[in-house]
Order: sequence, then structure tokens, then C-alpha cells
Amino acid sequence: MFYSNNNSKLNNTHQELSIVVSFFYIVLLAFAIFFYKERLCTDTAYYFYKIINEKNLHVEHQRYVQAFAEFPVLIAMYLHASLQTCVLVYSITHVIFFAVIAFLLLWRYNNIFYALLILSLQLIGIVWGAVNPIVEHYYGTALLVAFYCILINTKKINIFTLLLLLILAFLGLTSHPYNLVLFIFLLIFLYLSNIQKKQLLYFVLLVPVFILFKKNNTSTYETEKINWIFNITRNKHYLQLLSAAWWFHFCKMLLLYYWHLLLILFTTLYVLLKQGKNIHAFVTLTFFLLACFIINFSYDISTMSGYIEQVYFLLCPLVLIPFFSMVLPSIYIGAKRKIILPIMSIILLVCVTKQYFLLYHFTSKTKIFLAWNKIAQAKTGCKFILPTNVLLPYDQFINWDMPFVTHLLSAMQFTRQTTLVPAMDNNILLIQSLKSNEYLFRNNEIGEIDMLNNIYLHLCTDSIYYAW
Repeated sequence: MFYSNNNSKLNNTHQELSIVVSFFYIVLLAFAIFFYKERLCTDTAYYFYKIINEKNLHVEHQRYVQAFAEFPVLIAMYLHASLQTCVLVYSITHVIFFAVIAFLLLWRYNNIFYALLILSLQLIGIVWGAVNPIVEHYYGTALLVAFYCILINTKKINIFTLLLLLILAFLGLTSHPYNLVLFIFLLIFLYLSNIQKKQLLYFVLLVPVFILFKKNNTSTYETEKINWIFNITRNKHYLQLLSAAWWFHFCKMLLLYYWHLLLILFTTLYVLLKQGKNIHAFVTLTFFLLACFIINFSYDISTMSGYIEQVYFLLCPLVLIPFFSMVLPSIYIGAKRKIILPIMSIILLVCVTKQYFLLYHFTSKTKIFLAWNKIAQAKTGCKFILPTNVLLPYDQFINWDMPFVTHLLSAMQFTRQTTLVPAMDNNILLIQSLKSNEYLFRNNEIGEIDMLNNIYLHLCTDSIYYAW
């Protein structure tokens, strides 16, 4: 199904594609270094703040793959690195995680298409992920791709390989509920390949085991979300599935934000059908449409945002895996190679350019927050409520992460640290109830000042939030 791993050296095809892979990983690494402050955004900043203060790995919803992003930060902390260095390590780790998987697969199986697949998962369909890269779903998907690549190249599974595959599958499955769909998709593709069918039994049995595990270990957050999704008296999104106007709008969104993915999908289906691999084409299209149905039923996706981009991400591996596993290796030959290479390079370049412009745009957020922190140094107190008239011009940057992001930035910039809170009704009501040792961590959530890691983070212990 993939290129044979019998070749001892990379041929010219592999060499030119390896240059493409290396170039884009260098670009992504440069982004991680130069825009490390801009990547302190929403979930990424939230987990970092938790790691710093808890001085330990912080895993929520049994999404254990998160530990890969957090462990290097803990090492930096125990080596007494500065907060700025810890943030930089956190930013770089995201690129290193994927790059290590890509180049390990390349080294083990001498197959550049594996590395290209992992790289594409960081670029195609990912824009907002540039400023919020620490997403468990992305990490788990990369591990499931590694699971797939290893298993399809394994003629006979020994104990070590079985253990490794089970770990990869478990981490991938627990990273996000959507990855159960991807895992079943991969099992079907593996069944259709020429590997021994008995080898799949272990992993087929993993599906009910995982479902039972999640049923007994679902977090409150996931329970509430699942209950809402399947409560049709509250979730009315199913009604839009019956609307032709809605599907027209959905297709317009796909064409606008995922034109490259659709191009790859149509290419994949065309080549598979032409090669007589009708079942593979049917499975690919069926799971793509199933994912579209699930996404439309579960979420309000009428407008694009960073969160909705994560919701759409399931579509990416369902298209990219068959393309890089079956289609590209079979057509990347002869004269076609001279056409495909520039097209692929342009697509990846467009994706990375979009990421750059968003990262550059978010430098304005960093500058604004740093400027506000500087103004706060001359004011009384360390905790401030910013009114609507101050925030309104910068509304696109104001989110639930503002209190702890401003705190982290001030800790990297000033000795006297401050935290800034948007003046929302819920925030004001909660602030009025705060005790002297408490601060507003984020909307509707209170933190205790004596629980802050005093090596890096400080706040004054008065309960007063001063008006800006």
C-alpha cells in the first residue's frame, strides 16, 4: 500500500520530497521561536499556566497525549530555566513532537511519504492552530498515523511491537472522541491491505474496551457536552441537516477554508477508482461524509473560528491518509512528478503563509497586552478590570484567556506582576465575592494566590480589582 521499504537508499523522488519536508519543518520551527509569545493563546496558555503552578503534568479528560507537550516544560523548570525559556520550550515542543514522528518513520521505513503525511497534518486545514498549537486531537491523530504506518509494515507482531501499537492506539483514541471514527477508518484500511487479518483482532477488541473505559471515566466536561449533543430538545442543529440552504452554506465554507483538502479528496477518489480500488474509494468517501454529518450535528459551525477549526480537523486525516498511503506513491513517477511537486509545494506554501499572517497579526495582541501591563505598573494595585470602551477596539483579541495571559506576559516583562480582566457581567459579580487570597483565573473560575508557583508568578494579596 505504501512505497516498499526494501530500498536501501532514498531515490531522487525521495530526495526532492525530503527537501520539501525539511524546508517546511525549518519554517515551522522558526515560527515557534519567533512567535513563541503569540502562541500563548486560549488552551495552549491555559495548560502552560497549569503546568507552571502545579509543577506537574496537567492532563484533563483522560487525554494523556497532552503529556508529550508538557514534559519538556517540566524539565526546563527543574533546570531552573526562566519563565521566558519555559514558554519558548513549550512553543518549540509542538514542532519537535511531529518532526520526531515524521523522521522516525522515515528512518525506520525509508519512506518519505510517511514524513510528508505527518507534515501535511500540521499545515493543511490548520490556520488557527498556529497560535493555539497544543491541541490533544492533533497529537493523537499523529500517533494514530504512526500506529497505521507501523502495523502496515509489520509482517509478524512480537510482544514489543504489540505493546507499542497498543500504547499508540490508546493514546490516539483517548486524545479526542472523534479519533474513534479515525481509528475505525484505519482498521478498515488495514483489513483491506495484505497484512495478516489475525493481527487486527487485538486492535478491533480495543474499540469496545475504549468505549467501556470512556463510559466509566468520562469527565464532567465531556459528559455535559455529550448529553447536550444527544438531547434533541436542546440541540437543534439536527434541523439544519434537513435544510438545502444550510448544506449550500456548508459547502461554501468547505470551498473557502478547505479547497486544498477537497482537491486532494477528488484526486484520491479519481485515482483509486481508476486503479480499480473501488472499496477504498467507497470507504474514503463514506467516512468523509459521515464526518461531515457528525460535525454538523454536534456543533454550530456557521462561522469559522479557532475552535471550529479543531472540530473540522477530523476531515483532514480521513482525506490525507489515503492520499499519501495509496495515491501519491502510485502517481509520483515519471513526467507526473514534475507537475505534482510544484502543485504540492504551492499548497503547502499557501498553508504556511496563512499561518504566518495569523501569527504576525497576533503580535498586535502581544504588544497591546504588554502595553497595558506597562501602564498598570504606574497604577495602584496589581489586578485590574478593563472596561468595554478600552477593550472594544481590540475585541478580536479579547477572550477567556486574558487574565492568565496578561499575568504570564507581565511575569516575563516586569518584577511587579499584574493581571487584567475584561469587564463582563459574570466577571464583575465573581470579583465582588473574592477573598484576599483569591484572583479571577478565568471566566467563572477562581484561583488561589498562594497556589501560584512563587518562582515565576506573583500577585498582591488584596482582593481589590481596580477599575482601569
